[in-house]
Amino acid sequence: MKKILFIFIALLAVQTSVFAKSDPTPSEDKGQDKMLFNHLGVSAGIGTTGITVDVSTFCTPFIGIRAGVDIIPKFKFPKTFYMDIEDDGTGHAKQVYREHNGMAENPPYLENVKAQPKLGQTTGHFLFDIFPGKKTKFRVTVGCYFTGKDAFVKFNNKTPGWFRDVYDFNNSLPSHTTPGVSYTDVDHNGVGHIGIKLNNGSYIGPDQQGNMRGEMRVNKFRPYIGFGVGRSVPQKRVGVLFDAGLQFWGKPKTFIQGTQVKKGDTDDLDTYFKYANKFVIYPCISIRIVGRIL
Repeated sequence: MKKILFIFIALLAVQTSVFAKSDPTPSEDKGQDKMLFNHLGVSAGIGTTGITVDVSTFCTPFIGIRAGVDIIPKFKFPKTFYMDIEDDGTGHAKQVYREHNGMAENPPYLENVKAQPKLGQTTGHFLFDIFPGKKTKFRVTVGCYFTGKDAFVKFNNKTPGWFRDVYDFNNSLPSHTTPGVSYTDVDHNGVGHIGIKLNNGSYIGPDQQGNMRGEMRVNKFRPYIGFGVGRSVPQKRVGVLFDAGLQFWGKPKTFIQGTQVKKGDTDDLDTYFKYANKFVIYPCISIRIVGRIL
């Protein structure tokens, strides 16, 4: 995806250079400058889409074109989610687990888990700036953002292999199936598997390496609409651009250990879904410095 975007930008620059040689520049004849791909701008900025770099040109005096890359650096933040173990209220299941692993007390991961969500993504954008006048700076912008990967947020247990004992315990129960996917939680002795409990009576447990992983995925192609101030290519050598708008993500999908989990599937993630399902749109606010090189 990145290679395709960079090739497109290079072709745009070559095309602009060709037009620039054949068309008069403002200094040569201001009255005949039709702004048909004969000016080129390069900008860099920062905003809610991360670090932005793009190139821009005009295809008419009223329509500017921008193409570039947006990079949200990967960063981590602490979060807690819950593991559960089926129990009849007597503590029998937890007792069996302690005896199985030679533990005197319940380990902390039977109640909560220190997770490590990671946010970050690289996207491309292709935008059209529509101006009401030849020299006006206010504009309406439409276009799209796109990426080759749909995972916007990933999370895993903070300590690698933290749940290896849990995997071994689950795998020792007679009713286990493929590790890391949903399975029936109770075996013939009434001892439950440990993991994220689903309301259909199954669990999602750790994988063979003792890890729990999840993702929040959104659409790879995201339409955009917004407004802004500043010319796509400045009339002077340097200008400032401000943008505000919305990306349309579609309804996010959540996957845990590769299994899609929806709202209502588990009470353990009610708070998460309360907020995650609202991210159907993503606000975009950015400020950039743009320079005219042609």
